[in-house]
Amino acid sequence: MLNIHFYAEAKPTELEVTVDPPYDLVTVFLTSEAMSDVGARYLISELRALGGDRSKRWGGGGNQLTIRANGETTKLITQWEEPEQTCELPTEWLIDALERYAAFCEGRSRQA
Repeated sequence: MLNIHFYAEAKPTELEVTVDPPYDLVTVFLTSEAMSDVGARYLISELRALGGDRSKRWGGGGNQLTIRANGETTKLITQWEEPEQTCELPTEWLIDALERYAAFCEGRSRQA
């Protein structure tokens, strides 16, 4: 699984979550594509619908990244960088990261 660090006291200009390299593009994915517990839950449902089946595919472009997923692996690709950066990881790891991020966002909302 990924090493994820959450910072509940982060200021608006600071990262509220980081993921250790070599999976640091997941940080961008969580903060620019999921962005909230609702967004994370939507992405979880889309990735879970793949059911571990490598032949099923899901993807698209977002705010900063393109995602290409199948039931086994997910690839994140930067959209605006030359050369582009990529990160490939097991889809289950990304689902786990999204679940943990959703829980973090929900907890932060309850404190507000």
